[in-house]
Amino acid sequence: MYKTILVTLDGTPSDKAIIEHVKHLAKLAESRVVLLHVADGWAARTYGPDAVSPEITEDTAYLKKSGPSFSPRALRRKPNWRTATQ
Repeated sequence: MYKTILVTLDGTPSDKAIIEHVKHLAKLAESRVVLLHVADGWAARTYGPDAVSPEITEDTAYLKKSGPSFSPRALRRKPNWRTATQ
C-alpha cells in the first residue's frame, strides 16, 4: 500500500495522536516512516545546516524522542538528523 509515510511534526500535542495513528498504519502496510520537522527560526534561516541555537537543539531532541516510538522495522535505517535549506 504505502512504501514510505512522511510524518510532519510541529511540536504540538496533536503530534502524539498522529504518531499513534501512523505507527499502526506503518505496521499494517510494512511502511518506512520519515519524521520531518521544519526549523524556521532565525538561526536555521541564516546558517542553514551549520545552525546552532536553543531552537535547533530542542527540535533535534524532539525528533530523536519521537523516533523510538516506532518499531525498528518502520525506521529501517539509522535516523539522519540534519537541517535542510533552500
